[in-house]
Amino acid sequence: MLRGCCLLASLFALLISLPAQDSYALTEPKGWICEYRINEGQSDGPTIYNCRGATLQDTRARTKYRCVVNALCNAGACLPLDFTPSRSCQR
Repeated sequence: MLRGCCLLASLFALLISLPAQDSYALTEPKGWICEYRINEGQSDGPTIYNCRGATLQDTRARTKYRCVVNALCNAGACLPLDFTPSRSCQR
């Protein structure tokens, strides 16, 4: 019973704090950048590439497609951007 009350109280506190956060944090990002690395056996480390686009789903799909064709590729993280990039994949 006590555990349920604590959980309910913490959820209530979370709901109250959401409107107080910066409005920028609650908006959708304008664009996305998803990274992929190709380990070519160089001593300098992997070569890093990225794809940029307006939507996360499209950008992630293009990054995955680029990475799947190379067995030495590792897909990385996708990060939000505060500007709308042109749709591209490049180094």
